[in-house]
Amino acid sequence: MVELFTRILLLALLWWVNCSANTDRSALLALKAHISSDPHNLLLKNWTTQTSFCNWVGITCDPLNSRVTGLNLSNVQLVGTIPPEIGNLSSLISLDMNENSFYGPIPASIFNLSSIQVITLRGNAALSSELPTDMCKHSLHNLRLLRISFTKLYGQIPSSLGQCSSLEKLSLYNNSLVGEVPKEIGNLTHLTQLFLGFNTLTGDIPKQISHLHMLQSLWMESNKFTGPLPPDVGNLTSLRELILYNNNLTGNIPNQIGHLRNLETLSMASTGLNGSIPKEIGNLTALRSLYLDNNVLNGVIPHEIGQLNNLLILSIDSNKLIGTLPPTFSNMSSLKYISLSHNTLNGTLLREIGNMKALQELYLINNTLTGVIPEEIGGLDKLVSLYMNGNKLIGPLPRVILNMKSLVALSLNKNALTGIIPGELFTANIKSVDLSDNHFQGSEQPLLVRMLTTFTTIDMAENKFSGKIPDSIGNLNSLKCLNLSHNNLTGQIPSSIGNVKALESLDLTEEDMDLPHEEKEKLHALKRSSSWKAMDGKW
Repeated sequence: MVELFTRILLLALLWWVNCSANTDRSALLALKAHISSDPHNLLLKNWTTQTSFCNWVGITCDPLNSRVTGLNLSNVQLVGTIPPEIGNLSSLISLDMNENSFYGPIPASIFNLSSIQVITLRGNAALSSELPTDMCKHSLHNLRLLRISFTKLYGQIPSSLGQCSSLEKLSLYNNSLVGEVPKEIGNLTHLTQLFLGFNTLTGDIPKQISHLHMLQSLWMESNKFTGPLPPDVGNLTSLRELILYNNNLTGNIPNQIGHLRNLETLSMASTGLNGSIPKEIGNLTALRSLYLDNNVLNGVIPHEIGQLNNLLILSIDSNKLIGTLPPTFSNMSSLKYISLSHNTLNGTLLREIGNMKALQELYLINNTLTGVIPEEIGGLDKLVSLYMNGNKLIGPLPRVILNMKSLVALSLNKNALTGIIPGELFTANIKSVDLSDNHFQGSEQPLLVRMLTTFTTIDMAENKFSGKIPDSIGNLNSLKCLNLSHNNLTGQIPSSIGNVKALESLDLTEEDMDLPHEEKEKLHALKRSSSWKAMDGKW
């Protein structure tokens, strides 16, 4: 009797395994039937009934019962729809169909898979669906990764998502989601990554997010969040990335931000935040990138900012900052990029700026900086771009700039610089220079004699240059834009300018000069651009 029972049980088990296998095969063949384009013939040639589906490309099976546990068809350029039969793969653990061209709805049956741990459908731009309102209520309790980003997911984030208690990574990035982030998101205490950026989410940032103590990445940028940044965000002590730019927040940066000592990237540009920069920001010693630009921040730059020894990028332009650069500023010797433009900073440039040897880009446009450009700036050997236009800088252009061999772009226009521009300035790699609207003077422009043929832009308008343009201007083979307007130049424009075939814009407004007709005809690019600017109807 026992032997008979054992045989019956074994037969029943074999029947169940066979039925389950047939169900899996049918589900996969249904997917194949819904593919309208398979440019690599992966499914056409490989997914055939002549071979076991466990040997099909992209399929992983459990070796004990031959049930499908993995379906990986990522980045193989498939076009088609996802059939509801995929939900019949009841042993499926991982579903990866990233970077294809699936379109239409996401079958609700996928969200009923009780064993699933990974669902990733990223980059299927025409995949259009809502998340089920009851998702995670009856299934998905093992789900660790849900990535449905760069699709056309619409509707609201269901509050039931908070019942996916095993979730570690959640990305609904770059979709068309609306409404508020449900407070139940705070129940996902295993979450390490939360990407909700580039949607149309509204309302406050829920304070329950502060319950996510394991969170390392929080991206909520380019939405329509309002209200203050919750002070409880300081509880996210594991956080490495906090990305909130391009929202409609109000209020100050909370002092509790200083608790995020593991933070490496803080991006809160264009959020509407006001008030002063808290001194506690100096506690973020792991910080590598700080973006606070285009807000309404006021007050001075705190001295404590000099404690950010690992900072590579500092961008606080387009605010209402006042005062001088703190003396600790130059302690940030790892900085590669500084932008403090469009504020009301005053005082002189720190001589210690020469200690910032890693600096590659410096933007201090439209402030009220005074004094001379310090000689120490010549020590910035890696500096590529130097923009300090729109200030109140005085004195001569320091010759130490000649030592800045990496410099490509120099803009010092709209200051009060004086003297003669050293001709050697342009013997390096510089390609664009704007020294207009200063008080430079001299009998002629000795710098033009030494300019290299790599120049593309020269703007020296509104100075006090006099004399003639030298014949050597014809050597500037790459020159596209030349502006010498509003000076005191005289004489005839040298015929060699006809050799500058790339010239698109020439402005000699208010200059007593002329150009022979035959040379005009040589400047083909200039004729096409219609950028002939001179007075008295000569051109």
